[in-house]
Amino acid sequence: MNGLLFIDDEEGVRRSILRALKNEPYKTYAAENGEKGIEFIKQNISEIVTVISDYKMPGLDGLETLSIIGSINPEITRIY
Repeated sequence: MNGLLFIDDEEGVRRSILRALKNEPYKTYAAENGEKGIEFIKQNISEIVTVISDYKMPGLDGLETLSIIGSINPEITRIY
C-alpha cells in the first residue's frame, strides 16, 4: 500500500511524471481524466495512498475528482 496516482489530461505530463519517479520506492500510476482516476481508485483501493490531480481537465475537474475520491476513501491524501 504505497502507490501514487497522477491524474492529468496531458499525455506528456503523465509520461514525464512516471519517468521521473520510476526509480522511487513506490508504485506510480497515471490516469488521463477524473473519471478514469476514480475508476482506478475503486479497483485498487488498497494500493493507493496519494492522488495528485491536475485542476483543469475536461469533464470532472481536479477538485471534483478529488472530492469523489475522498468520499470513496477519506484516508487517501489528495493534492491538486
